[in-house]
Amino acid sequence: MSVPKLRFPGFAGEWEKTQLRQVLKSVDAGWSPSCEERKAQPHEWGILKTTAVVWGGYDHTQSKALPSKLSPRAQLEVRADDILVTRAGPIERVAVVAHVEATRPKLMISDKLMRARVNEAVSPAFIARTLGTRRAQAFFAARKSGLAEAQANISQAILNATPIYIPSLPEQQKIAAFLGAVDAKLAALAVKQAALARFKAGLMQKLFSQQLRFTRGDEKAFPDWEEKQLEEVAAINKGKQLNRDTLESSGQYPVINGGITPSGYHDGYNTEAGTITISEGGNSCGYVGFQNVPFWSGGHCYALSPYPRSVLTYFLYQALKFSELSIMRLRVGSGLPNIQKGDLSKFLLPLPHPDEQQKIANALSALDTKIQAVADQVTKLKTFKKGLLQQMFV
Repeated sequence: MSVPKLRFPGFAGEWEKTQLRQVLKSVDAGWSPSCEERKAQPHEWGILKTTAVVWGGYDHTQSKALPSKLSPRAQLEVRADDILVTRAGPIERVAVVAHVEATRPKLMISDKLMRARVNEAVSPAFIARTLGTRRAQAFFAARKSGLAEAQANISQAILNATPIYIPSLPEQQKIAAFLGAVDAKLAALAVKQAALARFKAGLMQKLFSQQLRFTRGDEKAFPDWEEKQLEEVAAINKGKQLNRDTLESSGQYPVINGGITPSGYHDGYNTEAGTITISEGGNSCGYVGFQNVPFWSGGHCYALSPYPRSVLTYFLYQALKFSELSIMRLRVGSGLPNIQKGDLSKFLLPLPHPDEQQKIANALSALDTKIQAVADQVTKLKTFKKGLLQQMFV
C-alpha cells in the first residue's frame, strides 16, 4: 500500500505514485569553466563546488570565483527552493541531494551538479527529502554508470524518471518542517562540537608550547620540561597482520591497522584497552589514536606501552596528538608511505613533571568528555532521523 508507517494526525488516504518529471518545472545541468582557485566573494559570480551539496544542507561558501574575462550564465544561478543533486564524482558522492533554503546571489551550478525546480503543487523541501529516501537512492544506485569503479554519474533522464510518492501539499509541508527542525538541531550540535574542538586545540597549543603552565598545590612552579625520545618513555610494538578473509564487517574486537577507522573486526584481540596507537603505513600513517576497548593490533599499526615511571599514558596520548603533523612528516616511500620504527623511536617530546602531566591530562580529558558527549548526541539524532525517513515516506 502507498501509505507510510508513521503519519501525522489528521492525514489519511494513499499517497500518489508518479515520476519526478510530473512535478518539475525544469531540471538543468551546470557549467564547467576554468575558475580561479580562490573562493568567490559575495559581490562576484562563482561556480558551486559539489561539496556545497551535503546531506541535510547546502553550503553556499563552497564556490570558486569566475574569471572576470568570462560572462556569467545567469540562467544557471541558484535560488531559494532549488533542489541540487550531485551528478558525477566518487560513487558515494553521486545522487546527494540538498534543498536550498537560502543562498547568496551570483552562484551558478557546476557541470557535476543538477538543479531541479518544482511546480507549485509540491513542496521543494519535501521533494528533496523524497530523493534522499532509501527507495529513491536505490533507484539511483541501480542506474549509476562510470568509467572507473570509484567514479560514477547519473543523468537528467534518470532524475526525471525517478519514481516518487506524494501526499497532499499540507502533509508534505508538515513532514518537511518537522525534518527541517531535526536538521536544525543537528546543525546546532555540529557548531557546538566544532567550537569545543577549536577550544581544545587552542588550549593544547598554549599548554604544549608552555605559554600556560600549571602550578603545584603550594602555588610554586613546576620544574622545567625535559626533552626525551619516544623510545625512552614507551615501548613501541608493531602489530600482527591478519588475513583479509578472517576479518568481519562487524564484531566484538576492532582491527586497527593503517587507517583512521578499523579495517574490520575479529573474534579475538592481542592488545588491551587504554592503548595509544600510531598508524604505521598507508595514506593516514602517523595518525595518533587512543583505543578505549581491547583490539587487534594489525601489521600496519604501532601500539605504545608507556613506562609507568616515565610518562602518564593519557598525557602521552595528548602530547603525541598535538605533535601528529610532525609525526606524519616522518613518513617515507613514494608508493605506499610508511613510518619506520627507528624514526618514530627517536621522535623528541618535551615532558613535564609527572604531577604537571596529570594536571594537563585531567584538563584535556575533561574537554574530550564534553566533545564525546556532543558526538554521542549527534549519532543518536542521526539514527533517530534515519528511522523517521524510513517510516514517514512510502
